[in-house]
Amino acid sequence: MPDRLAIFIDGANLHATTRALHVDLDFSKLRERFAAQGRLVRALYYTAVVEGEEFSPVKPLIDWLDYNGFSVVTKPARRFIDADGRSRIKGNMDMEMAVDLLDLAPRLDHVVLFTGDGDFRRVVEAVQAKGVRVTVVSTLKSQPPQIADELRRQADVFIDLADLLPDVARRAAGSVALPPRESGALGCSLPVVQPGSSASRFRAWRRLAMRRSNGVFTPSERRGAMWVVVGCVIVASLGAAADRFISPSLGWYAQTGVGQTLDGVIEAQPLG
Repeated sequence: MPDRLAIFIDGANLHATTRALHVDLDFSKLRERFAAQGRLVRALYYTAVVEGEEFSPVKPLIDWLDYNGFSVVTKPARRFIDADGRSRIKGNMDMEMAVDLLDLAPRLDHVVLFTGDGDFRRVVEAVQAKGVRVTVVSTLKSQPPQIADELRRQADVFIDLADLLPDVARRAAGSVALPPRESGALGCSLPVVQPGSSASRFRAWRRLAMRRSNGVFTPSERRGAMWVVVGCVIVASLGAAADRFISPSLGWYAQTGVGQTLDGVIEAQPLG
């Protein structure tokens, strides 16, 4: 009989780990990678969300996870003023993860825990006492290492995330797999482009700009977003040759505020 398995992801900690490794994860591949090891009971992703913001970079990721086999657990992050008078944000999900781990443990055989936080050592010990095998995923291959030594020692199995990257890493940041043809916002039919090319990146920016520009960007940023739509027309007109003409412009565009905003959304949200 296959093991009953659950995945617990500390969103903030995993984000820090992937940044340290300079990679983006494909969460579909990650889920499939561990679901193949048993009967997946639950895949949970924990993150705090800043309320009241007009646009949150993590919101597209949360929406995508919700529709693709993950249970997302969130709570409002708190703003506070530190001793130096600077505004800070606090949103710790350790308690929620610990409670759910202990609650689900009697119905599981194997827990895969994505975190390097040493505060989970005692929770892992308690789950193991219930007969559950615990695998911890983090990394030692960053500077500094993201995994606390006490947590690594407590785990039944430690997997370095860097060793999983051939199976679960996304393509280069910004590369997007899209349908062969799509009608653009201006009615242009876009040609087939290779993921990761400038043309593909332009299409991703254009889609996000049309979706997010209303009420999110400043007037100057909206004008930048419309410039992306103009780029759509250029891509449709030039086809495969577009990469040669558009690439020199991308360096300048990436430095603008709207370019950085859209890049952040692309990295946070799996598209296609």
